[in-house]
Amino acid sequence: MCSLRNKILNMQGRNYWLDVAKGITIILMVLGHSSIPDGLSRFIYAFHMPLFFISSGWVTNFTKYNIVDFILHKARTLLLPFIIYSAIVLVLINYWDKSSFVLWIKTGWGGYALWFIPVLYFALVISQFIYKLENRGIRLTILFMILVGAAVLSYNKIVLPWNLASVPYAIVCIMIGAELNKFQNKIAVTSVGALVALALVTLLISMKWRLDMAWNNITPIIPITIGAISGTILVYMISVFVDQKLPICSRMFQSIGRETYLILALSQIVIIYLNEIFSLSGIVKYSLLVLILVALKFIKDFINRILTIKLL
Repeated sequence: MCSLRNKILNMQGRNYWLDVAKGITIILMVLGHSSIPDGLSRFIYAFHMPLFFISSGWVTNFTKYNIVDFILHKARTLLLPFIIYSAIVLVLINYWDKSSFVLWIKTGWGGYALWFIPVLYFALVISQFIYKLENRGIRLTILFMILVGAAVLSYNKIVLPWNLASVPYAIVCIMIGAELNKFQNKIAVTSVGALVALALVTLLISMKWRLDMAWNNITPIIPITIGAISGTILVYMISVFVDQKLPICSRMFQSIGRETYLILALSQIVIIYLNEIFSLSGIVKYSLLVLILVALKFIKDFINRILTIKLL
């Protein structure tokens, strides 16, 4: 247990177990977008998108940059790749949907799963402003007001272009991640009882209410958030165990987790093309998806070297 705790406390360099968590979650996300039983889909949706926002809050150093530099840094690492990938998706989808570009301009949905990137960008920027406030009481008050605002937007089913109605709840998740980071040694306590309890809490809440951040469906917000946190911690604890005890699996999930942007950007469009061109069974289709994404990773790495930018 001590070595496990030291593993998670080693915050110098990259958090490998967090890459494992992202790898596990991105696989669950792809499954969630496919034809699976409703109960499993609801369970995955209970935490998979909040986990990405919570993880962003976990790893973001809000004190490293001033506000202007932070805005520019996140524009380079989030918005620039978003524009590049969205352009690729728009070109591909325009083959059978000529209105896709207009849809992208109006709603941002032309990038499919990439809807969350602009939301993440604005949520991180606003969180940066909040964390620049030295008074913790004021920060918590603002967080509570944002939580209420998120609940009002969701309850009244208010929809904004580019999914911006989801920004308040994304801020809540990011700040939860920043706070969870302070208790990382607790997350390393991976008992079977804790895993079962977290899984049951997440499952029971997902059976009653369905979370879908893409549509800002987060009502009722308190139990939904409890389910999101419990599901996220569940994946974190499993990921720490995998990283410590199963090195081969860890490296596999890390490799997948580091390609989150690529998979988010192109997995759905690849599946659409496979469905349009071929009549394939689920296993064959997803095997082809894996092979295509591997090929795209090499293309992405080549582009990275040419442009000297990192597409996440």
